[in-house]
Amino acid sequence: MICLFLQCFGIRFSENSKYVLENETAILEFDCQNGNHLVIAMDNEYAYLVCRYGTMAGIELEFPVEKTDAWKQFYYSYYFRAGGDMNEGLELNYLYFENKDHKYVVYQNYYSQHPDMEYGIKIIDLETDMETVIPAELKTVKGSLLPLRDHEMVQEGDKIF
Repeated sequence: MICLFLQCFGIRFSENSKYVLENETAILEFDCQNGNHLVIAMDNEYAYLVCRYGTMAGIELEFPVEKTDAWKQFYYSYYFRAGGDMNEGLELNYLYFENKDHKYVVYQNYYSQHPDMEYGIKIIDLETDMETVIPAELKTVKGSLLPLRDHEMVQEGDKIF
């Protein structure tokens, strides 16, 4: 399903094999404004979902490391409001997971008052609630979180960030 969706749109992703393995399809990837790279990828047989983050020299975070039950460790939440400029139409999409003492939130948001989608990562320290926002370099964004919105294997989240 998702693989076919991405192939229909001719989306081509990173040729850096460290971030997307031969048995995987990238769902979303982008360079961050801090110089790092993020990939959300899925096994072509739907065995797992994975997030990889780091520099082109090396991956700093791969979640989950153990791929058994990987889908159950990701949550997807969204909020949609139609309306256009008068009603500030918006669409907020979040894929998130917890790793040790941090929550990682990959976001894809649209606000009708702004011409571009917003992409990036929010990292929330679960002990202090301190939040770090790392925006994406928009010209490098490939793919979308939307194919995961109704995917039966991703957990339904209830948080709007």
